[in-house]
Amino acid sequence: MLQSTDSQQTIDSSITGLGYELLEAKRDGRGVLHVVIDAAVAGEPVGSADCDRVCKHLGYLLPAEGVDFSAIEVSTPGPERPLTKPEHFTRFRGARATIRLRAARDGRSSYTGTIAASDGDQVVLAAEEPAGEQAFSYAEIQAARLCFDPTRYASGRNR
Repeated sequence: MLQSTDSQQTIDSSITGLGYELLEAKRDGRGVLHVVIDAAVAGEPVGSADCDRVCKHLGYLLPAEGVDFSAIEVSTPGPERPLTKPEHFTRFRGARATIRLRAARDGRSSYTGTIAASDGDQVVLAAEEPAGEQAFSYAEIQAARLCFDPTRYASGRNR
């Protein structure tokens, strides 16, 4: 992740002002800032022109804000979209996802299944293995992503 939540908030508010949603912002060991964006309006496509616009914007903004980086890479989430906020789990209820936990539960640190429910406190996953519903508080979740589902893209529809 970035060094400070201030940097994260600067990027988030800046991108929101452009009409996009920040999904991830991480700096790698070489100092490259990797930013993943999506449209602020569900279902709106995000393309390379959008990524270029955000990259140029951040290239001017971040040095003025004192954020250190060697390069910026902006991309779309792709089919295995990260789920980083409670509202993402609500939006993609019924979709297949993988949740990685901060600490193992019953010897497992990763669960895959269908998002059955979510609220402001937790997400419920209809897990494939072990079979059954598993509830996870957001504090337990280290990372979560949608699993690729070719049927979502066959019709040209991407929620």
